[in-house]
Amino acid sequence: MPILTEIEDRKSQAITGQNTMTSPFAAHARTLMGKVRASLPEYARQRLDVLAHVFGSAATPVKDFMLHAATIELLTAAALEQQRVLMRYYTLAQDRTSERQFDPYAVYFDPDGATFKVLGYDHRRYHIIPFAIDHIRSIRMTDERFTRPPDFDLHKFLEENCFNGIHGEPVTVRLQAYGVTARVFAERQFHPSQRLIERTSATTERGETTTIEMRVASGRGLVRFILSWVPDIEVLSPAELRCEVVAALQIASAMHAADEKNRVAD
Repeated sequence: MPILTEIEDRKSQAITGQNTMTSPFAAHARTLMGKVRASLPEYARQRLDVLAHVFGSAATPVKDFMLHAATIELLTAAALEQQRVLMRYYTLAQDRTSERQFDPYAVYFDPDGATFKVLGYDHRRYHIIPFAIDHIRSIRMTDERFTRPPDFDLHKFLEENCFNGIHGEPVTVRLQAYGVTARVFAERQFHPSQRLIERTSATTERGETTTIEMRVASGRGLVRFILSWVPDIEVLSPAELRCEVVAALQIASAMHAADEKNRVAD
């Protein structure tokens, strides 16, 4: 039954999170699924009810973006019409709000941060960068038009310039994992550019290793990714990244040592 098979496929997509996000798009997805369900024969509806208990996904914390529906709608319209916007944006790292002229190219959901973002050209930094939609304090469309680069591709841009939810300049990194983590790195694809460099078996002196190389966005997202696998991972290159990780580990070690000393004193 090809129709039922197609509906099952769409149902599996829907119940794994695509229509459960607290976003303005979720209501449209639920309405669509309701119409599809109503048009199906009884046996097909029963089949979908069974599938709902079989397919699923891990829970993902998601903000309520219904509060930002008007902003998302305006950004979507501006991107379609290629019309510049003026917005007041709160920067978390600097803890301040600034005014930006911005050319929105695309609105997308970032699973790493479980948040909606807009990507486009920022006239303040003279670069294509993403902005978190829930950090936009006010926004209005201007009368100015812009031209989106004809070769712009959202997925390609994010693949090259965003990693672990953070935007940065692309850098080629080589990582070596040890022990059980080496087996994880051997079977898991963290990035489309990832390639296996070497696998070694365990010896009496050291455990098994897996060395991978990938070209990803530099910055906090990459450092956080590496730290999440400590102590079973080592940065082989570049040297600058290795120093960043060492510095982060030293700060964390000092913080935890001080906390432990205070607790012993108490």
